[in-house]
Amino acid sequence: MSDHYDSHEWRDAGEIECIYVTGDPANDVPSFSVGHGGVTRIEKWTKSGSMASLPYVRVWKGDALLAEFCQHNLTGVYFKVPT
Repeated sequence: MSDHYDSHEWRDAGEIECIYVTGDPANDVPSFSVGHGGVTRIEKWTKSGSMASLPYVRVWKGDALLAEFCQHNLTGVYFKVPT
């Protein structure tokens, strides 16, 4: 089985634990982690673009949508390790 996947689609690697967002190099890279700053979950999301579906992540604080980022704005995605 190949590890290759379409860069415009999320591979099914499990539940997202933490993301790092591309930021201003002069400042710290913003990050969101489940359990920190009120973040309750980070989920994969897809939005329809004019030519294709675009991969996004949504950051939730309880039932409120805290932030949303397109995949190309992420510098790192860390997945929860199964126990």
